Amino acid sequence: MRRFTLVLFVLLIAVSASAAPIVLRVDASNAPSNLFHAHLTIPATPGATTLYYPKWIPGEHSPTGPLVGLTGLKITANGAPVTWQRDPVEMFAFHVDVPAGASALEVDLDYLAFAGGAIFTSGASSSPKLAVLSWNTVALYPQGGSPEQVSFAPSVIANTPAATIARSRSASVNGDPSRLLLRLSTPATRPL
Repeated sequence: MRRFTLVLFVLLIAVSASAAPIVLRVDASNAPSNLFHAHLTIPATPGATTLYYPKWIPGEHSPTGPLVGLTGLKITANGAPVTWQRDPVEMFAFHVDVPAGASALEVDLDYLAFAGGAIFTSGASSSPKLAVLSWNTVALYPQGGSPEQVSFAPSVIANTPAATIARSRSASVNGDPSRLLLRLSTPATRPL
């Protein structure tokens, strides 16, 4: 009976952690310079975990996730830096050891959009008067479960003189948790 209770408890913790949305805040203040800053709060449980950068993008027919634009990755938990390591084979995967007592990982990253036209069809692009951001360029998501079940609570700020933020068809901006990435695929659900 104790074993059953322990297994049930662990499953309930796993389900509650996966049910909480990933909070995603994007600062588009430097969009005219092709730079987007993002802060994610990813619910987590102590122990080893893997975070993925989107590799298979909906509507694209190969693993074209714009990893080349990802920079400045910093991960903390409970205010302390957490070391991470890129997987030696799967370059879209980052291994993290969530410390005891932590219930979330805080992730800061920057995305450098390509100037003069995006290399990727769903990549971000910007000019001095317009910025187009694809959510997959600033998102990480944890390993486990179905990628379609990952939900985000997004918000965008743009501290520029004439900033106007339009709502996206695939997600609510500054709104309730949404499935920003309609079909993320992990190595478990999609071939490398």
